[in-house]
Amino acid sequence: MSLARFWSSLKLLHFSKPAADRPLYQAVRGRVIQSVLELRIGTGERSERLIGWLREQGSEGTIRYAAVDPFEAGGAGHLGLKEFHSRLGRLGARPLPVPLAGSLAMALTRVAHTIGAVDLLVLDGSEAELNDPAVLHVLSRLVREDSLVLTRNEASGALEVQPAARFAEAGDPQRRAAA
Repeated sequence: MSLARFWSSLKLLHFSKPAADRPLYQAVRGRVIQSVLELRIGTGERSERLIGWLREQGSEGTIRYAAVDPFEAGGAGHLGLKEFHSRLGRLGARPLPVPLAGSLAMALTRVAHTIGAVDLLVLDGSEAELNDPAVLHVLSRLVREDSLVLTRNEASGALEVQPAARFAEAGDPQRRAAA
């Protein structure tokens, strides 16, 4: 590893801002990710850094990147649909913007029908929102056994890795009964 690459990795994993996102970069280190679902992208900076980091980790080809966000409707500080598509397209990703206009379950259903199960889920939503039975049912269709799932800890504000089985089994009564 070159000194420049080592320094870049060190900065991202240990000194990047916001610090609450560092667990995301640490969790995907060494993994090849080809599909991502991110809930609430905000300004899109995390998405751009994540795609760059995934490229460094060996993810080649097109990365399918679904984002569920209010986009322009979210007001100041939210990336627009066109800007999201343009930025991620330049990075070699295939963006799938899904506006969060109705319920979260409806938006996630669109992702499930379009790209199916994904390798990485970054769920930046409240516990109450993510524990909604309709949302859990759809998430069970988006998660595989080897999927990497991160959620926001409401107390600390940091992203935390969650067991994929928590979401895979939660929405599927047959999987719960078998476990």
